[in-house]
Amino acid sequence: MKKNKTLFLLKLMSLSTILLFSSCDEEAVTGCMDNEACNFNTNATQNDTSTCTYAQQNRDCEGNCLVDVDCAGNCGGTIIEDCEGECGGTATLDCSGTCGGTATLDCSGTCGGTAVYDDCGICDGPGPNENGCCEGDAGCTGDCDDSYIDCSGRCCQPTLYNECLNILSNDTQTTFCANNFASDADLLSQCETLNVITLDNFCQLQFDCASIDCTDECSGGNTGLPNYQICDCFEPEAANYWCNDGGQCPESGSSVESSDALPCQDECIYGLPGSYIPINPANGYLDVYNDLSICCFTECSDLNAANYDANCTVNTGCQTTDYIKIGQITDTTIELLINNSQNIGGFQFELSGVTLNAGSGIGGLCEDSGLTVSTGPNGVLGFALDGSVIPSTDGQEVTFTTITYASADGSTICLPNSLIISDNLGASSEGYIVHYQSICE
Repeated sequence: MKKNKTLFLLKLMSLSTILLFSSCDEEAVTGCMDNEACNFNTNATQNDTSTCTYAQQNRDCEGNCLVDVDCAGNCGGTIIEDCEGECGGTATLDCSGTCGGTATLDCSGTCGGTAVYDDCGICDGPGPNENGCCEGDAGCTGDCDDSYIDCSGRCCQPTLYNECLNILSNDTQTTFCANNFASDADLLSQCETLNVITLDNFCQLQFDCASIDCTDECSGGNTGLPNYQICDCFEPEAANYWCNDGGQCPESGSSVESSDALPCQDECIYGLPGSYIPINPANGYLDVYNDLSICCFTECSDLNAANYDANCTVNTGCQTTDYIKIGQITDTTIELLINNSQNIGGFQFELSGVTLNAGSGIGGLCEDSGLTVSTGPNGVLGFALDGSVIPSTDGQEVTFTTITYASADGSTICLPNSLIISDNLGASSEGYIVHYQSICE
């Protein structure tokens, strides 16, 4: 009996020891559990995404560049040397292989050649003959004294076009319509009911000649396409706006060119033989093609500036601070960068191309400075209830905040140029822009 009691006590002590140690739970380890982060913690059992840090775009966690470095020393940059060996220069080879040369290909593909398209749409062609007919004008009817095949392949009739435009003022509408459309009841009916609103379009479709316009398109006539006579930049805000110096043109019909028009911004276009006609494209006197691809809006050709513009040739307005830029983009996060010279108390802007998660920004200068960052679905809002401000970065580009997104729509992720930046009193801070590498086109 005594032996059994002793054995029972030993078993009881062993069980107590097991219960004692098993009742002590292992302490949780908090850390970054994202295996793409530089500080991924393999021992962590509780994820804290706010502690995760990531490598900058094109770099590893030690800051080493993983891609090619451009001639300016930028990791993953796209700046190259031009043909003169200048990094970021604009000199290019012309068609003859001359660096900075001006030789171009003519319509026949000859470098430095002089061949041009004639009025029949033929490169280096002879143009219409003495009767106004183009070569191969089998489509012309009658004696071809005032018609030829235009670039659309139609036999057009410029004299009839001009007569058609004047039938209302000359009181010849009935006669003109009967002479030209007696065999087509529908066209005859349309012609006889023409008024000042419908006249121009009808006459153009029936008789006017199509031609190669300044966009190299066969247009006008019966093509249904506008015939652009002037191609240039017609944005009033652009530095190279075609008509922005206000010079005076001579009266219509003058044979003297305006001495007040600048060489780079002709306001007086040679329109008719012996006549200089004042033209303001904004008033619609001519069909003009607004070529936005050549407009210069910033007057900055410095690649290192935030408002670099490839269409500009001067550096009178370059900006190297007070901008926001998109940094590294992962499958779930977008890093936002800032370079600011003023204290910031609040901000608001949008992102295009993604749907943001409803939540808050992580890390960066915002968190360090005590600003709260709220996101979703396309907007980012930053504010401080205690008057905290983001200080100047002293010319340095640093991480502003990092935000998360749910999905991308397949288009370029970019920032619309609609920044709202304020100081700690809520007053607007002017002069902030989106970096040219991040702005939506």
